[in-house]
Amino acid sequence: MKRMMSVSLVCGLLMSSVSAEEKPSEVLDAAIKAAGGAEALGKVKAMKREYSGKIAVMGADVEFTATAIDAFPGKSRATIDLSVGGTAIKVLQVLNGDKVKMSVSVGGTDMSPPIDDNTKEELRQSTLLEEIFLLVSLRDAKRFEVQVIDGVKVDGKETVGLLIAPKSAKGVKVYFDKKSMLMVRMERRGLSSESKQIDQVYTMSNYKKFDGIERPTRLKVTHDGKDYLDATVKSYEHLEKVDEKFSTDD
Repeated sequence: MKRMMSVSLVCGLLMSSVSAEEKPSEVLDAAIKAAGGAEALGKVKAMKREYSGKIAVMGADVEFTATAIDAFPGKSRATIDLSVGGTAIKVLQVLNGDKVKMSVSVGGTDMSPPIDDNTKEELRQSTLLEEIFLLVSLRDAKRFEVQVIDGVKVDGKETVGLLIAPKSAKGVKVYFDKKSMLMVRMERRGLSSESKQIDQVYTMSNYKKFDGIERPTRLKVTHDGKDYLDATVKSYEHLEKVDEKFSTDD
């Protein structure tokens, strides 16, 4: 028995040693290949998606639909439609570099909140997450620092982890399924709707190919361990040029 324990210990140490020596570039290259390859991902200048699901609002799970487009780097436009207590709510968020617009219509009445610096920064960071998900930009050492970290189990499966440290943003942890090398989890510190610092965890699953690129069609998000969002993506479009207007003035 002691001999078997010793063998297990040695094997464990060897496995830890191999994992520790794994280079960030090797993990990143494997993930890019699994997602569709550098050529296909590198052509994407913008991404449009439509999704729906449930989101936590004032302690209740509320159904919503949304359309979002992100153009890289630093541009996004999202519209979100939901109903709370029978009252229709429409949210528009636009980011164009350093300019941000947020409008909220409640039952047809403009109830747009003031936008403080923290809200602007959170929207910028959220848009950056979509670029991180595309992976190819992470090869740019002038913009991102990447290092290997210990994996975590996601739905009972082993993962490989990377810490992504954008030069102009907070660090983000991403985890890839060891077998498929598709991204299955993302962790970051962010802001809640009440502008409080929280732990945000994104879990991605149900991958399908769109334009030759693997994309998750199921997304779950928790805030400080509590369910926040559960969404199903209906469609993705990967665009090689951007025709969308990202005006923050209208």
